Amino acid sequence: KVIGRHMDLGEACVKWILFIMNIVVSFTGIGFIAVGLYVKLEAEGYEEFLGNDISVSMMLIWIGAAIFLVGGLGCCGANKSSTLFLTMYFLLMCAAIFAQVVLILVFITNKEEVRTDISDIFTSKLKLYGGKNFTQNATEPFDFLQKALDCCGVDNGTSDWSGSRKRAENWIKLNHTWDVPDSCCVKVTVGCGVGGVNVTNSSKIHQTGCKTKLFDLVDDNMPLLGGVLGALIGVQLFGACGACLLRRAIEQHFAY
Repeated sequence: KVIGRHMDLGEACVKWILFIMNIVVSFTGIGFIAVGLYVKLEAEGYEEFLGNDISVSMMLIWIGAAIFLVGGLGCCGANKSSTLFLTMYFLLMCAAIFAQVVLILVFITNKEEVRTDISDIFTSKLKLYGGKNFTQNATEPFDFLQKALDCCGVDNGTSDWSGSRKRAENWIKLNHTWDVPDSCCVKVTVGCGVGGVNVTNSSKIHQTGCKTKLFDLVDDNMPLLGGVLGALIGVQLFGACGACLLRRAIEQHFAY
């Protein structure tokens, strides 16, 4: 039901804070959708690095659409003083908070399994690297990661590309027994990785594996990530409580 009478100052403050907050939430949803579309259209090869069972782009698009929907309900409910929209908004916020808490707990309890799965993905892509039919879903994404993370190989740096270890099967078949990809170089130039397996100078070729670099990056930023997630859940709790209070004020003080 939509109400049209004046509110007192406190109720009006809750109404407009909730309205403005959900405008920001809606734009955040649009941002997720835009990033998802970019990944889908421009960076599909990097998405395929994770395997065919994981679609990062579609995940971002669906999350963005859900965020936009919830933000829209919050805006309409606050602006129109609609008890129906506020109730729907409150229920969706509670569901979102519950889902996020469950996901966080699942991640914490299965952290090692997640790391094992990621390690398996890295190992499989290393094996495919350089293959004729694997440029988009293995070679290019691996080069991207090695440049972005300043790393080389998976676990053991340059030695992962060595013919003696036989981990990079397609790479070795191309007669690169003692070479590393140019993306392993600190300063990337054509042919800079030739003979790189025997190079131990970290000022020329990165010596740390990409899996190690990725896990270290996550561990180093875990407090920041935890703080951001905590803040997001706090904002959602505020939104849910604000919607509940506004709905109660409407029912108590306004005629239907």
